[in-house]
Amino acid sequence: MKKKLSIALLCTLIICIFSGCSKLDQLQVKMGMKNTDFDYMKQGNIKQIVIQNTRDQGFCFIVSDPKAIMEIYDILSTAKPVSTKSSLKPDYIFKITDSSGKEYQFNYIAGLDKKDGGNLYNDSNIYVVSGRIDTDIIQIFGEDVRKPPKDFSELYYKFILQALDKYRQSNDKAGTVGIDINNDVEIGKYILSTDLDDFKKSLPSNTQLLESQDQNTDIVESIVTQGYKWDLYKAEITFKDKKNNTEVKYYLVYSYDSKSGWSEKLDTTKPKDF
Repeated sequence: MKKKLSIALLCTLIICIFSGCSKLDQLQVKMGMKNTDFDYMKQGNIKQIVIQNTRDQGFCFIVSDPKAIMEIYDILSTAKPVSTKSSLKPDYIFKITDSSGKEYQFNYIAGLDKKDGGNLYNDSNIYVVSGRIDTDIIQIFGEDVRKPPKDFSELYYKFILQALDKYRQSNDKAGTVGIDINNDVEIGKYILSTDLDDFKKSLPSNTQLLESQDQNTDIVESIVTQGYKWDLYKAEITFKDKKNNTEVKYYLVYSYDSKSGWSEKLDTTKPKDF
């Protein structure tokens, strides 16, 4: 496999040197390394690209710089057309608008592997994008974008289960539990469908992730982020027993030290500096 790939890259280099980049583009299209579906972005008539997070309406990028638009084109032009899209919910919506006002809209799921189906799609086309478009865009915007806490995707789902374990220890007759993160707006922009899918697969028995209000469980565990920095994270976790109409609240504080790593405090007593 590596030998075939090396030969293909060598041929590409030779054609680029002796025949120019137009020949290179044609070769890459024939080899399935590029598509021509996004060539309309090369004409210089794209007014802007809006990248909207689906979980946080305030987390939105508007790209109008021609250089940045071409960087996005470079990513999209290497997307591979496929026939099946992923069943996961999109993390972002892309709206590409040209100078005439015509709009091209796509749904995007971040961080998928090729075997999981297309992660960039609309009603007409489905593609597999190998790179993380959202990460590349954040790098373009640099320091203007607030970054999540260190190790966020690991810590977030870990403490949800820790709080559940602690609740069950003091409420051994607790029934079915539904985990609700739908109202955790403060941190929603960093939640990815791929992480949620892995989290659902790790849930213990009698526990489910709530995706709508129609799902009926005895107890609801809701999470609301209260504040965060790169090295600090705070959250309020509420367990509501719908049968007995009672609530139990936990307060979580994660803090990071370069020498000792993360430390955590999870208790029913609200910290003074919370």
